[in-house]
Amino acid sequence: LFRSGDMTLKDIKINEMKLNTNDVFITPHFGFINLTAKNFSLSVSMVATKKVLLLNFEADLLATAANSSFNFLMTTYFNGKQLELDVSNVTVDLVDTNLTTNSSLAKEEVLSMSLSGEFKKFFTEAIEKTLETNVERTFKIVRGEMPNQIENPGTPLSVDYSETQSLVITPTHITAFLNGTYFLTAKGYEVPPGIFSGPLPDYDSSASTAAVQLYFNNYSFNTALYQLWNASYLQFKISHTDIKIVEETPFGLHPKV
Repeated sequence: LFRSGDMTLKDIKINEMKLNTNDVFITPHFGFINLTAKNFSLSVSMVATKKVLLLNFEADLLATAANSSFNFLMTTYFNGKQLELDVSNVTVDLVDTNLTTNSSLAKEEVLSMSLSGEFKKFFTEAIEKTLETNVERTFKIVRGEMPNQIENPGTPLSVDYSETQSLVITPTHITAFLNGTYFLTAKGYEVPPGIFSGPLPDYDSSASTAAVQLYFNNYSFNTALYQLWNASYLQFKISHTDIKIVEETPFGLHPKV
């Protein structure tokens, strides 16, 4: 809430934010990503309440800003199931701000409020908090809608590619670690016994033209082979009726029937 004299602002909501992708700059550092946006504009609605005599009076306000900028840092963490985003150090520089209302009773107070440095500080802090909350929530919603598993067409297998740890962020590259376990679709996810993952190579800086580098661990192939065997796709029986072994064989095998 923001109070100016006997007027209080509440129900603050961003209605619209206009931002050109060419004005967004993403810079990875060690452990975090810095995001800067310039020349954005926005409109924010809010409700002003004021007590007039014995009545509580409310008026709809619209705050706008143009030619503004913001900056924040992003890090990821692994919650045990999937990645989550943490937004911090949000700073907003609002320029060309304006506050209007369609209420004739509140116009004088609104004009006085819009000219105060206290209101601009409140407006800025409200946008900073809203940005932090909305970016984190949007990432969580989008990540939650992404499947962790996918079926392999034409096979009885599916693969789990959920994250296993937080992103490793450096100035030159970002590394994501995915599960890679194959399992029988009909039985559901399970980790085969006795199969372990080994180390993966690091980012290859010599492959400068490669925008994405993808490495597969032997673990993924081994789990796929195990599950195919488990489903009897790699099992077969050989009897004396299936093969003929002659005496001339170099192994000297002479089956007895």
